[in-house]
Amino acid sequence: MDTILRLSHELMNSVIRILAVWVVAAACPAVHARCFPSEVGVDSLRPAERDSLLSPAHVVYVPDRLPAARQSLSGSALLHLSGRSVAEAMSTMAGLQVRDYGGVGGLKTIDVRGMGTSHTGVFCDGMPLSNEQNGQVDLGRFATGAFERVELYHGGASNMMQSARQWAAGNSVEMVSRRPEFADSARFGRVEAALRAGSFGRVEPSVRWERRFRRGFALTTDAAYLHAHGRYTFRLRKTFPDGSVAYDTTAVREGGDISAFRAEMNLFSPVESAAKWQAKAYVYTSERGIPAAIVNNVWGSSQRQGDTDIWIQGRWQRTFGNRYTLRLAGKGVMERLHYRNPDTLQLRVDRTFTQPALYLSAVHRVALGRGTYGAHYEFAVATDYAFNTLHQSSRWNLPYGSLQHPKRHTLMSAVVGSMSWRNWRTVATFHHTFTADATDLQPEVRRQHFLSPVVMSTLRPLPSLSLRAMVRRHQRRPTFNELYYHEIGNVSLLPEQCWQYSVGGDFERTFCQRAWTFSLSADAFLHRITDKIVAVPRGSGQWRWMMLNVGKVFSRGIDLKGKVVWRVTGAMTFDVSAHYSFIRAEDRSDSTDNDPQFGTFRGQIPYLPRHAGGLTVLWSWGDVSLSYVWSGVGERYRSSANTPGNRLRPWNTHDVSLLLAVPRVPWLRFSAACYNISGRQYEVVPNYPMPQRHFLLGIRFLTQRCR
Repeated sequence: MDTILRLSHELMNSVIRILAVWVVAAACPAVHARCFPSEVGVDSLRPAERDSLLSPAHVVYVPDRLPAARQSLSGSALLHLSGRSVAEAMSTMAGLQVRDYGGVGGLKTIDVRGMGTSHTGVFCDGMPLSNEQNGQVDLGRFATGAFERVELYHGGASNMMQSARQWAAGNSVEMVSRRPEFADSARFGRVEAALRAGSFGRVEPSVRWERRFRRGFALTTDAAYLHAHGRYTFRLRKTFPDGSVAYDTTAVREGGDISAFRAEMNLFSPVESAAKWQAKAYVYTSERGIPAAIVNNVWGSSQRQGDTDIWIQGRWQRTFGNRYTLRLAGKGVMERLHYRNPDTLQLRVDRTFTQPALYLSAVHRVALGRGTYGAHYEFAVATDYAFNTLHQSSRWNLPYGSLQHPKRHTLMSAVVGSMSWRNWRTVATFHHTFTADATDLQPEVRRQHFLSPVVMSTLRPLPSLSLRAMVRRHQRRPTFNELYYHEIGNVSLLPEQCWQYSVGGDFERTFCQRAWTFSLSADAFLHRITDKIVAVPRGSGQWRWMMLNVGKVFSRGIDLKGKVVWRVTGAMTFDVSAHYSFIRAEDRSDSTDNDPQFGTFRGQIPYLPRHAGGLTVLWSWGDVSLSYVWSGVGERYRSSANTPGNRLRPWNTHDVSLLLAVPRVPWLRFSAACYNISGRQYEVVPNYPMPQRHFLLGIRFLTQRCR
C-alpha cells in the first residue's frame, strides 16, 4: 500500500506540473478570441432565484458545476432548527461528527471525515473564525436563525473569488448572514421578536430589526439572550466483557449553567449597485460552568469560564468591465477568556487569555476569454495576511515560563486557474503559507514555509448526472497551546500534513411533470495524515505530557446521500432525505504495536464510528410544517486498541418539530420541538452524558411598517 501511495504521489506531482504549464499558457491573451461572462454561482443570484434552487428540505444537495462536494441547510430547514445551534443543525449532514460535551452551553465542534476539528475552516460571510490558542471554533455559540444558509464543503470550496485562507482549508463551513427581503416595495422596516423556553430552565428572548433605506442600503440588527441552569438527570451504566454490571448510577448533571448575550449588526449594499459590500459587527459575552467528566465518582465541578468576543469585519467587491473583479476584505478581533478553578484539591487556577487578531485579504480574478477550441478560462490570485497574539495573566504566581506571549504573522497566497469546456470544468490551485512565530522567552523568529497543490474537476455527461474528483494537500498548523503551553508545549512541532483524494457524483431527475424529484449523491474518499500531533507521556509519570509529531492516520470511506420530494398539491409537499457514512480510519503510528488482541496498529482511531447515518422526513402544508429527524451512530472505541473494554456503545436519537402560523394572523407563529423523544441515554464524548428527552417551545411576532 505504501508503494502504491508513493507512486500515486509521484503521478500527482507530474499532473500538477502539466496543469501549471497549462495555466500559464491559458493566461496568454494571444490564444483568446473574445471575452466571456463569468459563470453564475449561487452567491450571485437574487434571493428569489436562490430559493428556487435551494428547496425547503432539511439538507439540500445541489448538483451544479462546482467541483467540490457541497451540502447546504436553508429555507424551512433552518426554521425547524432555529432553536438549535449551528453545530447541532449540521448533525443532519453526512460525513461529519459533532463533538458535543452536553447541555445547552456545552462546547460543540465538528469533525469532518475523521480528520480532526482543526482541519475544518469555519467562515462567516467569507471571513475566517479562528482560534489560534486551541484551534477549536465553538459552533454552539452561533444560532441558525441569524443565517440565510449554512454550507459544508468536503475538501474545501472552489469559488474563484474566495480568499487564500479558504483555499487552505481541508474542509470548510460557510455561514451566510440573512439579508433583509421586502416583498412589498412600499415597506421599509420590519421587527421580529421571539421567545423560546424549554427544558433545563432555558429562556431565550430575541429581537431582530430590519431596515431598508431609500437609497437601497439595508440594515439588520439582531440581539438574543440565553439563560439556563443546565441541570438534567442522567444514567451511567457499564458492563464487563462477560456481561456483569460494573456500575449503574443515576444522578443529576451539575455545572452546566450558562448566561450569554449576543448582538450583531449587518449593513448591506444596494442590490442594484455595481459594487457589492457588506459590513458586520458582532459581540458575544457569556458566563458558564464547565461540567467535568463523570469519572472516579466526581459528579460536579467548580470550574467556570467567561468569554467576551468582539469583532468587526467588512468586504467589498466590484467587477470592472467583463474581465476583472476585485475583492477586498478585512477583520479585527478581540477575544477574552477567563478560566477559573478554585478547587484547592486540584491545581488552583485563575487565568485570563486575551487574543487580539487582524486579518486582511485581497482577491483578483480575470476572465481571460474564450480560447481557440471554445474553452473558457479564468485566473485568480488571492493574498491574505493575519496577525495573532496571545496575552496571558494569572491571579496566582506561576513558575517561570508559564506565561509566554506568542505572536504569529501569517502570509498566505493562492494562484488559481480554471478551465470550462462544454460540460467539463477543472480548477487547479497552488497555495503557499508562510508563518513567523516569536515569544517573550524565545525572541528568535521561527519561520515555516508550506506549498500545497489543489486540483478539482467536474464533468456533466448528462443533464441529470455530474461527476467530480479532487486531490488536495494541506497542513494543520500547531496551536499556541501545543507550542507554548507550560508543561506540554513543544516549540519543535511541525504542521500536520494531509493528502486528500475524493471521487463522487450527483444524480437528479424529476418525474410526473415535476411532481416527483429524486436525487442521489455519493462520494468515496481516502486521506493520509502524517506528522499528526499527539500527546505522549514524558518521563516515568503519567501526569506529565508533551506534544510530539508521532501520529499517522490512514482513512478511507464513503458518503451516501439521497432525497425524494413529492409535491402532492400546490401547497403540500412531502420530503424524505437520508444519509449514510462509512469510514475506516486506521492508526498507523507504531507498526511494532501490532499485538492481535491489544495492539493499536491499524486500529480504528478513538471516538470515531465506522458507521453513521440519519433520516429526515418533512411534511408541509401551507403555514403548517412537521419534521422528524433520526440520527444514529455505530460503535466506537476509547483507544486505538479496539478491545471490548474500550468499546463505546452505539446510540440513536429521534427528534420531532412543528411550525404553525395562526390562521388569518400571519404575524404570529408558534413552534414546538421534542428532542430525543425515546429518552435514550448516550454519550457523544465519553464520560460526558447527554440529556435525555427535552423540549423547546417558541413564539414569534413579526411586524412591518410602511414608509
